[in-house]
Amino acid sequence: MSLRRYLSLMAGTTILSWIAWSLILFRIDPQAGGNMGRAAFFISLLFALTGTFSLIGLGLRMKFVREPVIFRQTSIAFRQGILLGCLLTGGLILQATGFLRWWNLIAYLLMLAVIEFLFLSREQKPLS
Repeated sequence: MSLRRYLSLMAGTTILSWIAWSLILFRIDPQAGGNMGRAAFFISLLFALTGTFSLIGLGLRMKFVREPVIFRQTSIAFRQGILLGCLLTGGLILQATGFLRWWNLIAYLLMLAVIEFLFLSREQKPLS
């Protein structure tokens, strides 16, 4: 897949995710929607945030990191977009369920940091 196709596909799905999230936000009553309404809200928000953070991260990586392998940068930006989306959506889920405390948020942040460090430790470093 070419970079142009990836970017257009990612931008299109991100826009659709934001549209879905806004429709859910303004059309579904949280009390009447029940668990399905809340799940749809959080899942669409996760997809929208993941796409947004991935595109922003890839744009910043293309501007500041001068590495010839752009597909490697694409996968890193996507992974970090997922982690940032999970961080924000998870924090909102903790808030919605009444479990948002500073120690829970720090534990959740540390868990996501460990996941990122595991990915960083598995990356192959080129031999000099």
